[in-house]
Amino acid sequence: MRRWWMSLREEPVVVQGAGSGAEGAQNASGAEKAGEPGSSPTWTAKFAPEVREGVKQFKSEEDMARGYIALRTDYSKRKAIPGADAKPEDREAFYNSLGRPEKPEGYGKYAPPKDHPWDEGNEQKFYTSAHKLGLTKDQAKGLMDWYVQSQITDMDGMGRESIKAREDAEKGLRDKWGASYDRNVSLS
Repeated sequence: MRRWWMSLREEPVVVQGAGSGAEGAQNASGAEKAGEPGSSPTWTAKFAPEVREGVKQFKSEEDMARGYIALRTDYSKRKAIPGADAKPEDREAFYNSLGRPEKPEGYGKYAPPKDHPWDEGNEQKFYTSAHKLGLTKDQAKGLMDWYVQSQITDMDGMGRESIKAREDAEKGLRDKWGASYDRNVSLS
């Protein structure tokens, strides 16, 4: 009995006593010859049905071997995420390999929108934390953009609330003081 790994030639597995011609050329799974409807390539006939299903996208043993080599090559390029017990220098090397700057200063200076209050001390604290967490330049910039937009939105909201509160207070005083409103305001 030949094993599938002993012979990689493309040939159908013939079932003994199954007849002759097209009937005798059925493979071990009962499928028809390769090329006919519902068939699989004859080289996969030597595999168990569940294995055959997993390799059906390959046209030949060589095609499957090339796929395996490509997978192995790609896998060898993967970077392992350091575990909780990893040495600090291993963690640093991992973050740097992903694109984190060597030092917090490597993130550069953020350019906030004009007329937006900005605290450079807080910016440096942010970049120190971003560096410690292993963020890339793009990730840090994305978070900073979000933070600035959030601050702008909050300030706009506070401005609107402040204006509304002032208008409500003015209306309340006008109602209470009536004609004396302007005189009372000028005295205060």
